[in-house]
Amino acid sequence: MKINLKELKYNTLKSLRDLGNNNNFLKFDIKQARSLLQTIKFIEKEYNEFEELQNKIVESNGERDKENNLIFQENNGLKSVSIKKDKIKETQQKIEEAKDKEFEINFEPINYKFIEEKGIKISNVEYLEALDGIFIIDK
Repeated sequence: MKINLKELKYNTLKSLRDLGNNNNFLKFDIKQARSLLQTIKFIEKEYNEFEELQNKIVESNGERDKENNLIFQENNGLKSVSIKKDKIKETQQKIEEAKDKEFEINFEPINYKFIEEKGIKISNVEYLEALDGIFIIDK
């Protein structure tokens, strides 16, 4: 199934990690467990590549001081790089394009009944359910 980072929220990765934690992991058969671990690693790699690209985009369009250091701004207690005024739209567009990059997930969805029967606990399970049968089926 093809998906992109816009569809695959960061909390989805957190929920998958919960699904693959030691208490839950031991409840899966070998094939399911291996598929889950491979999927988690693959999605982590995609997120890491996106974050690296996003950082490069922001750094290349960020405002700099006289010593060529990036200038940071604070908004509601969060620090971020101040983007050059004439580069804001371009920066946003490039980041959105990076989020649109599609990749293939080869994961056999887990039946919701199995999750209930095994007593598997997943935080934010709604992020897995929202992806229309990619990770969980038959709710």
